[in-house]
Amino acid sequence: MTHDRMFGPAWDVVELTSEQFWSLSEKPYMLTEVQLRYLCQYALLAPTSHNTIPERFRIDSDNQRVEIFLDRFFVLSESDPKGRQAMISIGAVMQHLRATAAYFGMSAEIDCEELTKNLAHVAPNDSLRYARIATCSFHYIPTQSRQLHTLAQIKARKNVRALYDKATLLPETIGDSIQEIAKQYSSLDVHVITNKLLKQDVAKFQEQADRFVLENQNFTRELGEWLLPNKDCSVPYAMRGSEFGFDDDYSQAIHDGLIGKTKLFADQIAGFAKGGKAGLESASAIVVITSTTDDPYAWLLAGQLYDEICLMLVSHSFVTAMHASLAEVDWANALFRTTVIKTAQRPLVILRIGRPADPATQARPHAVRPSLDQVLVGCLPEA
Repeated sequence: MTHDRMFGPAWDVVELTSEQFWSLSEKPYMLTEVQLRYLCQYALLAPTSHNTIPERFRIDSDNQRVEIFLDRFFVLSESDPKGRQAMISIGAVMQHLRATAAYFGMSAEIDCEELTKNLAHVAPNDSLRYARIATCSFHYIPTQSRQLHTLAQIKARKNVRALYDKATLLPETIGDSIQEIAKQYSSLDVHVITNKLLKQDVAKFQEQADRFVLENQNFTRELGEWLLPNKDCSVPYAMRGSEFGFDDDYSQAIHDGLIGKTKLFADQIAGFAKGGKAGLESASAIVVITSTTDDPYAWLLAGQLYDEICLMLVSHSFVTAMHASLAEVDWANALFRTTVIKTAQRPLVILRIGRPADPATQARPHAVRPSLDQVLVGCLPEA
């Protein structure tokens, strides 16, 4: 198999068998640069807030590892002023690396020691562009049986921002699986909300958070820069209206209104907020990940847990959508945690689970991704 075929468009990455993957080794079970690139290709499919793709990789085949960086040019100053959502996104990337490595019988050991000196450099608008976040080292384990996810399942995962089928309940066994996964993360708690009234309460707070940010002109302009018309292929990142179910005309109109090219009417702002509210109310369950601390380490862990839950749900034909506003608007977040989930811990991730009410929405396109070469970096100055 040619390398060109292996490293084509991100979502079309070839699904190698274990035998095919290890046939690329020059020494038994020692990873080559090509194999490390292949692992990164799957990590690139991880979810990122606003589809910013803030992760960058450096291949180190001599040490059998991948170095992971945060590109602060892709941390949003209005919607993510602390870099929290970007770091959650990096955590999801790490979990995608783990899942892919496990499929080929490897452990993936993540070392975040470098983050200690970069804690002050994860927010946007810093003078230094790149922050080294972690290294991921791979080790083949002959007796390992951790193929929890197939490559097809990893590729199938995507956010589906649509109304879900209210009649579909989350099986108790899946709720138990979510809690079992969460036990690996001692500093995090998971709240699985299936009660109709509690889901409505979450939805109300989400609507309030959405309205609050949409009334901020700086935020709406930033959102417009990242919510592009369907036909805009100018950049290999950001969201397109089609991912929200917008047709071409409406997608263009919303983009123009957000960036101030045309007037954004009050009913359009209300429609955005009500859309998020209705989505949460339609969910089979809402999952809230909370943490005892609110720092970059916790954000990375929350992202890993979030991604692990999403990948598990794919095998049960459930989809997810993330709601970041409620996690980021401090006053709404504080009220939500004290009145609805009744915890002193900070909610870091709020996602809904379900199956689309209209099966056709399942066919909406994946969010765009850059090529792997566009997210690989060489020698960088120390952050």
